[in-house]
Amino acid sequence: MLPLFVSSHSQSPRFSFSGHARRRVQAPALLWLLLLLGLFVLFTLMNSVSFSLASHSRLFDVRREDVKNTWWPSALQRGAAGQTTTQPTIVADERLRDMRTLVMVAGHAVLKVEALTKQVKERATVTQRDFANLTLSKNDAWALEPHQAKYNDQAVSMLRHIRAGTTVARNDPNALLLFSGGATRANAGPLSEASSYIIASMLLGLLSPYKSEKRVQSLRAVVKAEARFGLTSEEERRYRAYEARAAGRAQREGYEATDDISWRALDESFARDSYENFVFSLCRFRELTGKYPEEVVVVGYEFKRRRFVDLHRAATGYPPFQMHYVGLPAPDEIAAAEGEALVVKALKESGGYGCDGPSAQLQAKRARRDPFHHGVGDYGSGGCPEMRDLIGFCGGMTAKSVLEKMPWAARTQKESADIV
Repeated sequence: MLPLFVSSHSQSPRFSFSGHARRRVQAPALLWLLLLLGLFVLFTLMNSVSFSLASHSRLFDVRREDVKNTWWPSALQRGAAGQTTTQPTIVADERLRDMRTLVMVAGHAVLKVEALTKQVKERATVTQRDFANLTLSKNDAWALEPHQAKYNDQAVSMLRHIRAGTTVARNDPNALLLFSGGATRANAGPLSEASSYIIASMLLGLLSPYKSEKRVQSLRAVVKAEARFGLTSEEERRYRAYEARAAGRAQREGYEATDDISWRALDESFARDSYENFVFSLCRFRELTGKYPEEVVVVGYEFKRRRFVDLHRAATGYPPFQMHYVGLPAPDEIAAAEGEALVVKALKESGGYGCDGPSAQLQAKRARRDPFHHGVGDYGSGGCPEMRDLIGFCGGMTAKSVLEKMPWAARTQKESADIV
């Protein structure tokens, strides 16, 4: 609340002096008293005005269409009684305030640092990008789970995700690319999955400026060919519409897909499973940009499409028409589908939250995937206070009331009404 100087309209107290008392009061003393009182009033007003101007200059340092089309925190929009008041986030890079779309790539392993020191002799005969491909595409460069390590092309499949995520982000000038995943492997040290993917992206030259549009077109074609669009016709129509909107923004802004995107390719380094990948990335977007995304594009395995689109999205109440999924093939899709059926069953039993009742095994898995005890950071407090009730929520009878508090609740209700 802004500090305000409040003046009273009540009459000042009347002082009555006797003749002797009046003579004892010196005129200079009264003048000094009045002068000090005036200085105090002036100081209070100046502080109030400067604080107000500073706050409002930050608050209105956005484009008019951003305020109209973006889900700013409710306290900034309405300021109604009883709502949590939150000043706009101070971001390290002001360009991040223009981000509209969250492109989230879920991590699946941690990079082994020692792997980057191998094959030094090969480095002399190939380009840096080819060297990185030779190194990172091998399973022994990554700390894999036993069920992952048995597939020779596990690492290759993860690199597909990285390329797909960077390609989607390159095509949208207002996309913030978040690699999501915590420090989940004790044998790899406290390096996170998200940081590992960023390092891999840098080594592969996917974040720095491209020399020509040819490489952009090539990667775009590869991603489209690899993506398993096992989606409905309506889902595909919405995704194509998103691509068209992104292309339109790029044209209007004179944006080139060959530009550097390293400044908007960042990490979310606390998630321990797919639900936290989704929820924490929404929170991280708010933390970095001061607002929540208008649209979300998730890049992951095709067999996890329904887990994200139907369960995780519904568990957060996020609008269905604003979420898209780019599905890529798994090393063994038959085995993956069988395992996924068990995970989905456990998630459904807890309303999609994976931490209550028969699905408590998923909660235990989260604990195992945090060997360095990082927890969940300050999500739900400083980073995204509007999501405080959702972070760590396990469902139950209060789910409806929790989801109604989410900053995207109004948009979700509108979409539901449109469907009806």
